[in-house]
Amino acid sequence: SLQLTPDHPVYAIRVIRPYKTWKPELVGKPEWVPAGELAKEEYWLVVPRPRKTADLELDEGYARLCGYYLADGWCQKKWNGSSTGYTVSFCLRREKYEKYGEDIRIQMKRHFGTTNGWVEDGEGKAVKLCFYSRLGYKQLTSTIGQGARNKTIPMEWITGASDESLRQVIFGMYQGDGSVPRNDRISYKTASFSMAVALRLALLRLGIIAEIATCQPRLSAIRGRVIIGSISYDVRSSGTHYDGFAAIVGHPPRVRKDGRAYWYGRMDEDYVYVPIRSISRETYVGNVYNMDVEEDHSYSHPVCTIHNCARGYILKRLQDAGIPAGGIEVSKHCDMTRAANNISTADICKVPWVLPDHHNAPMRKDTTFDIALSIAVLEHVPGDKIGAVIAEMARHCKRGLHGIDFGEHDDSFDKTHISLFPRTR
Repeated sequence: SLQLTPDHPVYAIRVIRPYKTWKPELVGKPEWVPAGELAKEEYWLVVPRPRKTADLELDEGYARLCGYYLADGWCQKKWNGSSTGYTVSFCLRREKYEKYGEDIRIQMKRHFGTTNGWVEDGEGKAVKLCFYSRLGYKQLTSTIGQGARNKTIPMEWITGASDESLRQVIFGMYQGDGSVPRNDRISYKTASFSMAVALRLALLRLGIIAEIATCQPRLSAIRGRVIIGSISYDVRSSGTHYDGFAAIVGHPPRVRKDGRAYWYGRMDEDYVYVPIRSISRETYVGNVYNMDVEEDHSYSHPVCTIHNCARGYILKRLQDAGIPAGGIEVSKHCDMTRAANNISTADICKVPWVLPDHHNAPMRKDTTFDIALSIAVLEHVPGDKIGAVIAEMARHCKRGLHGIDFGEHDDSFDKTHISLFPRTR
């Protein structure tokens, strides 16, 4: 789930459903839509599909070993009185140990030069397989992480490893924490949110849509002790994507009693299209943050793709109401993902302006409008330029309405407010 203000841009695509029992049809191209205008029946969310953008050599056996470690492994460093001991351990269910224990030994010896290691009986039906390896300790903790909540699949693997290497990572992970809780769903549970996100991205790159569900803590008893659980995350696939996930982890295809092909979302070469499950509104009082990153203004959430807010939505509302309107914007990135037409990309400090005409005619220096509107603009204009900017507004527009952020509640965070000065008597 994601909480947004009503005007926050979300990348979405329109859908129509000819009849309630038919598959929805995607209409047009993805566009930036204010969150407040989204409707469950009219839009699906759009997320860029991860692509292979580099060539990373990742040995398939090592990838599978890392999968085992992601699910059931941990590293320890302990001082024994004379030296520091580095261990890499795996805790497997007994039936999994009998099936994959030898593979772990082979890969540990092959990549870290370890001996056969030793086995300790774990609690209940578990088997603990341990190795002394300083190299393994350092490589695994630095690459994948340490601790159930901190381990994850490196992003470089998702964007650079071969498809088969990614499949081997997922295969190893599934042998520890994967399951098929019911016939129409295949699942992987983890305590690490970053791992859940990374696994979903890896599956998307392989053409498999998965969702992330949050599982609330539960109470359990182990040998008479009451254990309070923690939040976990369930990465799961169903519908037509069940078989793709199952093929990777060695599980048989799903049995469809009715012969129908179920589906959840769509995918093409560039995007993943996901239906909106629900939309709710609530009253909120507090700070609202608009994130921004250098050279780009959009970012992907595990649920959807969102953008910062300077995209010309006031212009869009005016144009949708049939009111001729145009704008000027300094950021090329904002222009590339603008929500409205008739926007000129230029610096308002450089005069004279060349503005778009009312009706998409060629831009001219003598275009005139009824009113000049700006919000949180003038405080960013250098003091020696404000006079020329206002004069240019007066040349193009009959009147003006301007909103200025005086920074009373921003703790002087925005250093680009260069035209705000202390009030003098």
